[in-house]
Amino acid sequence: MNVDPDNKQLEKLMRQAKTRKASERAAKNKKVSAPMTIPADSNVSKELMDLQVQYRKTAKDYQIVQASIGACEKTLKVNQITIGELNEIPLEEERKMYRGVGKMFMMENKDQIFEHLKDEIKDNEKKISDYEQKKEYLERRITSQRQNIMECAGVR
Repeated sequence: MNVDPDNKQLEKLMRQAKTRKASERAAKNKKVSAPMTIPADSNVSKELMDLQVQYRKTAKDYQIVQASIGACEKTLKVNQITIGELNEIPLEEERKMYRGVGKMFMMENKDQIFEHLKDEIKDNEKKISDYEQKKEYLERRITSQRQNIMECAGVR
């Protein structure tokens, strides 16, 4: 078969075919030589799979809680900085202040804005403490599930 050496498209297709064949051979060899880690008993393997699913779900919940803690801490810092900046503004009777509500701004006096920010800070601190408790629970659960998986798989 005569192949034009300047045909880049054909060269590319041949490289792709060679890599595909090599990966198929490697996968076939891997299947044959790799020992099974799941026990042969179907009940044990089913239980192991269930434990792994529970572990993944718990790990996902743990990541969600960590992200929520980060978001609450960020909001807490923003509100504290806002209060600090508002304290530096000199008091005047007719100072116009606005509070963002969604896509709009509401005109309020300084006391109302401070009260709202302080309430938000208290809410975020409570949320953070609740999330910390949930995080500790999930950490204990993850370690327990890891141990259960190891026992079920027979790894000690």
